Amino acid sequence: MRKIISCLKRSLYRAGFAYLTLMMVGATDLNLNGLGFKNNKNDSQENVTKEVNLEQELVNSEMVRNATVRYDYHTNLLELSNEKMVEDNIDDEIFEMGDIPENINTLLEIKYLLEKNNLTSNDLINLLSTSRYQNASSNLFASYPGLDNAKILGLLDGNQIILRDNLYLGDSRTKGMLLSGVVNEENTVYGIGYGYSWLVGKGNFSGDKTNALNGGIEGLETKMDDDKNYNIVIWLGVNDYTYVSAKTYYQKFVELATDRWSNHNIYIVSVGPVNDNTAITVNNAGINTFNASLKEYISNSEISNLNYVDLNLTPDFINKYDSAGLHYGSGDYERIFNLVDNAIAQDDLENSNNILHFLYSVLLDYDKTNTVNEDMVSYNSIRQG
Repeated sequence: MRKIISCLKRSLYRAGFAYLTLMMVGATDLNLNGLGFKNNKNDSQENVTKEVNLEQELVNSEMVRNATVRYDYHTNLLELSNEKMVEDNIDDEIFEMGDIPENINTLLEIKYLLEKNNLTSNDLINLLSTSRYQNASSNLFASYPGLDNAKILGLLDGNQIILRDNLYLGDSRTKGMLLSGVVNEENTVYGIGYGYSWLVGKGNFSGDKTNALNGGIEGLETKMDDDKNYNIVIWLGVNDYTYVSAKTYYQKFVELATDRWSNHNIYIVSVGPVNDNTAITVNNAGINTFNASLKEYISNSEISNLNYVDLNLTPDFINKYDSAGLHYGSGDYERIFNLVDNAIAQDDLENSNNILHFLYSVLLDYDKTNTVNEDMVSYNSIRQG
């Protein structure tokens, strides 16, 4: 609300300034009897000249006063911008003059400010590298390593951007997604019948069952580029939840999120249901208990890059089980993949909005700077006149 009020104040000051200027400049042609003058046809030319000069002096005095008020007002805003500029954390909204309303169309406001200040999208890109905004922009790019100028231009064109590629790690169900064609060998490691021990690389593993013989973690890292950050999707637990606790899994996920994979976003997917009529060693009651515990651990962790994706599936969601009651049909894997992909897309959308918010804040600050400069020119021209 404070930002709306600030904008309204600025608009009112502008409107008031323009109105007073027009009215007072035109006052020399008006009868100012209320000020004690007698501007009529019988007055001498000398008296009229004196009245006009005095009227103009009053007009100029009022214009100077109003210009000074507006100059002081915008200078205060600019000083607040400068104070915010020294902050290192862009999450604190570096040019915050009050919270930007959640329902604001940030992209539309950006386009308005670009047009108002006679800027193009490329001009905005160049503006980010100027001394005033350089430090804050560096923080932005550090927070979103996949961000570059081309992606910013894409955002400004209204396109959704992808900052990170996705990698997948899991058991035979992840292999099922691979076989269904929604993921590929280049971004996926799987271990058929494996679980936690395979994840951490403890034990001997068969090449017939996995494409990561040294374990899931090391196998997935062979698919990473050193200079890129990823969304890592982990779907494990159905093979060993009966003897490996949710807490054990959670502790490893925390270790990865805070150390080895601290630059990546990790998405832990809930264990999917089984067919209780045919599954022998596992059941949905046990799976639900495991999922609930793991969800609680992750939800309470407050680790920003560790996320829990609750598929919240019932056994009836699956259209086709295999004879063991553990694996699904191709269409089921596609639907589960879409659920996970949508969860990641929501985070991508939030990231895009945060970036647009930053760009909007930069333009607001730039616009205020221009406003102060315009007011100063008006103020100086009046004083010199």
